[in-house]
Amino acid sequence: MLALKAFVAASGVLLVGAQRSVRRSAVLTADPGTYSGEAEAALVLKELRNPHNITSAFIHCADVIEGSLKGHEVVVATTGIGHDVAASCSVEILSYYNNEIEHVLYMGTSGWTPRKGGFFNPAKDTTCSAPPAPSQLGAGLTGIGDVCISPHTFLFNCGFCQWGDRSHGECAAPKCNNHDQYTVFGPCEFAGADVTLADALKTASEEVQFDTRPAVLQDYLSMYWNATWDGIAPGARHLPAATPTVLDGRQCAEAASYNLWSGLPQDYLCREYLAGSITRNYGTPTTPEDVTCVSAMEGPGWMRVFLDTAKKIGRAIPVANVRGASNYDHPPFVRDAAGDLQRNDAWVKRGSDEEFVKLGYQYAIASVSKIVLKFYENKA
Repeated sequence: MLALKAFVAASGVLLVGAQRSVRRSAVLTADPGTYSGEAEAALVLKELRNPHNITSAFIHCADVIEGSLKGHEVVVATTGIGHDVAASCSVEILSYYNNEIEHVLYMGTSGWTPRKGGFFNPAKDTTCSAPPAPSQLGAGLTGIGDVCISPHTFLFNCGFCQWGDRSHGECAAPKCNNHDQYTVFGPCEFAGADVTLADALKTASEEVQFDTRPAVLQDYLSMYWNATWDGIAPGARHLPAATPTVLDGRQCAEAASYNLWSGLPQDYLCREYLAGSITRNYGTPTTPEDVTCVSAMEGPGWMRVFLDTAKKIGRAIPVANVRGASNYDHPPFVRDAAGDLQRNDAWVKRGSDEEFVKLGYQYAIASVSKIVLKFYENKA
């Protein structure tokens, strides 16, 4: 605790903690609504009873509200966007409550691999000329509103990278190494050993009745997938499931970065890192073809703070990242005259893409919120 207070003092965080008689859980989000027009915590806050706004006691958190959620004492905090502010806000929350946080879940939006395992493996298929077999094309498609529940996360930006031969357009496999070198980058991967919270959230998700996607959002999805198949498998016309699918930490996790990246090379690298993370944390050999990348910005910041604190105080603080798919991490592709794979950024008119993203964010927030609320409804 002294080390934590020294860090807090050095960082300018106000120490306002008093002895708290109630141990509460923390629900954290990033976006206060400036990006999509709807705060990521909005639907949870609507269900909060006896809310008490204590934001004025915090320097690094955008909003902090105490209350009762389905009969359980919680603090709902908006950290702001980025892993640094997520970490700073988390330190303040732990200080304010004298480390008496029962568990913490971070809920929000994210960009996803369009299909589990991607469409190509550019490390093996250097011209991206071998898409999945026709019988497998429609398997594992990501739908906007799908949800990833994971107790681990990693920094996308660690490693020495060469971005590979781009002579075949998007078909490039970055060559990266030393992603796990602590002495060079510091820790790049964070995983909670206690998976009870993530498992309970996944169980709760099985009871959720998700809303169907709004017609306008579904129209955009059809446009995206039609353009995707036209570019890589003409004649195919598969769509994701009509309602959200929920994945767990053996299939997905957040890759955090300040870069709003988009492209097949980045998606492949993310899945390569993720496969290694799952292999190490679950002991199950996993390949980039087995996983779905989930791109966001906050995971390593808040998760490191809570996991490091748990080690110091000798008590587990279960953690879980609950991320909804609000958009895809690359556009559809098109073949150029040489047959090389290129981005098809013209699949939707400029301006309409912003509407697609906003609708996707709102639907993803709704899906994630339903799971969180069902979890608290079921919680003993």
